[in-house]
Amino acid sequence: MMEQVERQQSTNSLEEAYLQKRIKNKKIAYLVVSIVTFVLACAIVIMACVNVDLRPQFIKNPNEITIYTDEVPSGFILINDENENKFNDIYSNMFKLNVLSALFSGNFGNYNINETMTRFPQSDTSEFKEMFGKNYVKFVFNEPQNLYNKNGTKYHSQYSSEGYNITFTEVYFSYDNDNMTKDLTFYFAVEGNISKPNKTVTKLTISANVYPIYELVELYK
Repeated sequence: MMEQVERQQSTNSLEEAYLQKRIKNKKIAYLVVSIVTFVLACAIVIMACVNVDLRPQFIKNPNEITIYTDEVPSGFILINDENENKFNDIYSNMFKLNVLSALFSGNFGNYNINETMTRFPQSDTSEFKEMFGKNYVKFVFNEPQNLYNKNGTKYHSQYSSEGYNITFTEVYFSYDNDNMTKDLTFYFAVEGNISKPNKTVTKLTISANVYPIYELVELYK
């Protein structure tokens, strides 16, 4: 009888120890899940609040900025010293996207430069109007500018085995009244890949929200 009691007590002790171990493991697992969930929640909140700048950094400080539009009688708005800071703020914010959105869209400012041999059209031609429409922005640089890849290396023309540089002094992009982030294409009037004085079209597409430029134009009506 004593042996049976001892065996029963031993069995009960083992079951109790096993039960306690299971309870402990469950608590540890719950704690780990809670910590991981908390960390992920914090990460998501931070990514939703922190912005990344998708702007191509080599397109900066133009000497002349003009907004062309049929919304004003003159057909254009020249950005001067009085409104330059406002435009620069708008232009900078166009390319800001929160990290969470950039992560899910796969867009962290990556871009490819699309160099062509197509001659850049004159502003009074149908080709030009078809390319930009009625509403577009023009940047002019007094000195020739180089194009750079996303990794910071200088872009070299794909039409030369010697890998020479192409340069630009004019950049164009269209805008509209869609208040959303979508593809924006920069058009560069470049020199260097065909005989001068002809300029050719080179394109760069990246995500941006151009609606603030539309809002700025509304102020000049």
